[in-house]
Amino acid sequence: MVGNYAAFIAYFITFISTYILNFHLQYVFGFDSRITGIILLSAPLVMVLISPISGKLSDKYDNRVLAGIAMSILLLVMFSLCFIELLPLSLLIVVMIVQGIGHGLFSPPNNKYVLTLVDKDDLGDASSMLTSSKEIGKTVSLSTYDVICLIIIGNQAIGSDTVPGLISSSHVIMAIASVLTLSAAILLFYSKFHYG
Repeated sequence: MVGNYAAFIAYFITFISTYILNFHLQYVFGFDSRITGIILLSAPLVMVLISPISGKLSDKYDNRVLAGIAMSILLLVMFSLCFIELLPLSLLIVVMIVQGIGHGLFSPPNNKYVLTLVDKDDLGDASSMLTSSKEIGKTVSLSTYDVICLIIIGNQAIGSDTVPGLISSSHVIMAIASVLTLSAAILLFYSKFHYG
């Protein structure tokens, strides 16, 4: 259960932070969609590099501890993005790289943690539950952000005049994401040190 919750949160925060950064790069920094896409590639590229290393680490160390450390790294990213308007482009790229490190470090041990808790006959069910948790995390994050934007910005089209509203919406969703990330990190460490 803890592993599925952590997966839900990891995909909640990764999906919504990418979505917010997309808006921020285009409407605050003024980049076109191509340049924005190239900049946003930094996080997934780092994830691709870190995941195999994380997989090897998960064979040697406790998966909950590794996932908890990764979630703590992601907490730092979410907290940083609470102040997105203060971050220059160079620091935003660093934040995206750190997010890639955190998510790349998180996924292999958390997947292994969830899938090793069940009998071999139940692997299919456990795997589908884990995948569902991730997809629901993405959907809930975007739905939450849409509601926040609707409350703060209203029915206006996204443009230069809505930048203050976008930044305010980012503050709210990143504060929510920070609290959720902290809860996942605490639960992962608690499950290790309380249940062994």
